[in-house]
Amino acid sequence: IYATSCKNVTMNNNSVQELTANTAKKIDYGLLVNKITIDNVAQLNAVADPVTGWFIKGTQGDLGWSYGYANATVVGTTNYTKESFVALPYQSSSYTWTPSASVLLPSALRINTQPALSQVSVFRWTSNVSGSLKVVGKINNTTNSSLGNKVVVVFFVNGVEKYRYDMASGNLDLNADLGTVALGSQVDMVVDSKGNTSGDRITFVFKYLSDGNPTTLLQPVNSEISFKAYSSNGNLIIIPNQTNQLLSVYRIDGTLQLYKKLTTTTEYFPLAKGIYIVKLDGNCKKIIVG
Repeated sequence: IYATSCKNVTMNNNSVQELTANTAKKIDYGLLVNKITIDNVAQLNAVADPVTGWFIKGTQGDLGWSYGYANATVVGTTNYTKESFVALPYQSSSYTWTPSASVLLPSALRINTQPALSQVSVFRWTSNVSGSLKVVGKINNTTNSSLGNKVVVVFFVNGVEKYRYDMASGNLDLNADLGTVALGSQVDMVVDSKGNTSGDRITFVFKYLSDGNPTTLLQPVNSEISFKAYSSNGNLIIIPNQTNQLLSVYRIDGTLQLYKKLTTTTEYFPLAKGIYIVKLDGNCKKIIVG
């Protein structure tokens, strides 16, 4: 059974195996599913995954996901911090995140990545929940097992290491507790070549689970609008009254479209035509992108 869009559901006489084995009596669920009880056990909510979060237009921070790199030595010496992250540019011709059209490593794609010799690749998710966090899924080596020394995969929360696995030990059935997160916490999957890039490409399918509920528009908001937001030439333009504010953009049906922390005085986001609800910290505004 793969549940795609349901809530408040109770299932009995089944077992759950999260992306780790293709056996009978399997129930798996995606991001639109929450408040599920299976055999009297309340399940964690699926709050993010890199496949659903992938944005073909190449906007950093869309749906909470960002793609980048860091100096490889900071991982090898366990000195990685969230400030180590450097965003990669998007290559529209190949739908990838790489340093340039001719410099191909480190690379970030929808379900695979490869680090460079001296740079790790980083998949960053900015949390839209407060509560426990768990990561489940699969990570596989995708090239000849005899090549190179494989990569090490490390998960950090706000720069603090939570889980580490060396792919030289074989493909990974990922099931790891990452502790607790708050709204805006930065969760980084970091992939390090260990100084040898031969045979280092990996593929992955994973998701983050939490006992918290994603931020929605159902929360009380202030009535006073303390920021400017308007559309122009297919862009949503945000002018906050201060930096480091959390921006959420929702489609009119309540689906989260964009979530990120604003770091400049004016921000531009390309959006498809439609009606959007823009929320900046505790303030909301409706915007029509034409």
